[in-house]
Amino acid sequence: MSKHKRQPSDADHPRLRPSLSAAALTEIDASLRQAGFTFDNEFVFADHEHAALRLLHLDPRERPYDTSKKNVALRLAMIFEAANDVASENPGIGTQSPEFWDLIKTISLNDDLTFKNADPSLLAAGPVIVAKYHSAWNEFGRQDPQVAEVLLSKPLMDTPEANLVHRLYMAVAD
Repeated sequence: MSKHKRQPSDADHPRLRPSLSAAALTEIDASLRQAGFTFDNEFVFADHEHAALRLLHLDPRERPYDTSKKNVALRLAMIFEAANDVASENPGIGTQSPEFWDLIKTISLNDDLTFKNADPSLLAAGPVIVAKYHSAWNEFGRQDPQVAEVLLSKPLMDTPEANLVHRLYMAVAD
C-alpha cells in the first residue's frame, strides 16, 4: 500500500471575509450615523469588523440586512438595554467578559435569532459596539451638554424612528 501525502484543502485555511466595497462601507456608515452619533471622519466600523455589522444586521452579505434608521436605532438600543440589564443584575462581570455576552445571549436577547444563534466570536463584537457608542455619547456630552440634555428629555418628534432614537440615547447614556 503506497503512502499518499495528504493535500491541503480549503478547510485547512481559515476563510477571510471578502472586503466590502467602498459603496457598501459608505452606505453602512451613513446608516449608523443617522441615529445621531458622530465618529470624527472615520468609518464607524472598519471593514474587518464583520461581527459587529452582523449583530447590527448591517453586513450586506448576510440576511437580514437593513440599513434603515429604525433598524439601526432598534438594534443598538436593544444591545445597550440588554447590557444595562445584565450589568445591573451581575455587577461582578464586566462587559468585556465572554460570560457577560453569553448572559445577554441566553437571558436578555434569547428571542433575537441573531443573538440566539451567535457563536462566541460573533458575541465578541458586543464590547466593540458598546465601547464605540458609549465613547461617542460621552464625547458629545462633553462638547454640548445642553443639547445632550434635550436629547435625553424627550423624543424630538412623534415618530417611531424618533422614539427609537430617543430610546437609544437613554440606553447609551445609562
